[in-house]
Amino acid sequence: MKRLLRTMMQAIWRWFVPERSSFYDRGLLALMFSLMGIGLMMVASASIKEGPGGDMFYFTKRHLIFLFICLGIGVATLYLPLERWKAWSGRLLVGALGLLFATLAVGRTVNGAKRWIGFGFFNIQPAELAKLALIVFIASYLVRRSDEVRGNFIGFVKPLAVVFLLAFMLLLQPDLGSVVVLFVCTFGLLFIGGVRKLFSLLPSLLLVWPH
Repeated sequence: MKRLLRTMMQAIWRWFVPERSSFYDRGLLALMFSLMGIGLMMVASASIKEGPGGDMFYFTKRHLIFLFICLGIGVATLYLPLERWKAWSGRLLVGALGLLFATLAVGRTVNGAKRWIGFGFFNIQPAELAKLALIVFIASYLVRRSDEVRGNFIGFVKPLAVVFLLAFMLLLQPDLGSVVVLFVCTFGLLFIGGVRKLFSLLPSLLLVWPH
């Protein structure tokens, strides 16, 4: 029994820490599937009731369908070359801005917040697409303008202008949580990209500035 357990533990360890470099982060993949499983259980336990057509598991089945769709999109995304992401970064950002404008114009209002666009049997929240578009754009910008970002204050301000524009659109919905996520991701990427410490401390100084 001990030998079997040891063999299983070694196999699990070799899966998480492969001897050769892997195409993807296996630890992150395991964490993702764990969160998906926990989320599915929470949806199932919170929504077991008579749904449309008398189906008690209507919402659980719908959640499973969306999970499989997301997995398919994730696999397709995994095989996209980084050069494609870099080339499409500007278009993704423009598309995200367009969807945010559309949300304010024709979006659905739920509990006083206009954050969703309805497409028949499902809704999308453009704020989530805006997060992805911003991260891809900032990462592409840091690669293309690395010298400017590291040694010039203007290089630090340019991506912030994009963030403030997205933040303004999100605050009109309103969606403060997404704004916080955008700023945290942006300053994290700028810090990794080599922005001077003084520049990265400016947002913190603004937060503690006496009002």
